[in-house]
Amino acid sequence: MSNPSDPERGAILDCLSRKISEQQVLDILRCDREQAAARAGGWLEEAEHAHDATLVSYGLYLAHIFGDTSIPTHLLVSLLGSAWHKSHEDIVGVLARRADADAARALFEAATARHEYLAFDEAYALGVKCVFALARIRTAESAEFLRQLAKSENEVLASAARARLGDD
Repeated sequence: MSNPSDPERGAILDCLSRKISEQQVLDILRCDREQAAARAGGWLEEAEHAHDATLVSYGLYLAHIFGDTSIPTHLLVSLLGSAWHKSHEDIVGVLARRADADAARALFEAATARHEYLAFDEAYALGVKCVFALARIRTAESAEFLRQLAKSENEVLASAARARLGDD
């Protein structure tokens, strides 16, 4: 698996901003939708191995366009727990859509993680997104994590968790 070329990166960004079609991206990538989705997963695996934050972004961009079902949950969980990139919110978005119980602990830990690049964020968007993702999982474990977050000293997270639990 190789990193995306400059034309591939440009095409992916242009598709995200609706300047070109998905088919045009596929033509530039020289593959079909299924292969593009698989390539996204491959890029994420390579990114994790190389600690390549840019490749994480492009893997997630490509997955956003062509689907993320080929990306193993354990890879997303590992990336969510890594501090060397800045794509945590996007990863939480994928995990939230999946509502996979295997991600519950990672989402709980990410809810309270502090990343320097998010120091400005007084709305705690990453943490709140983690709360919503935990609520979608609907297991005893995810409910327990929500109850713990509802007792957080961080009132934004506590309020979001209480609302998801119906305690607000």
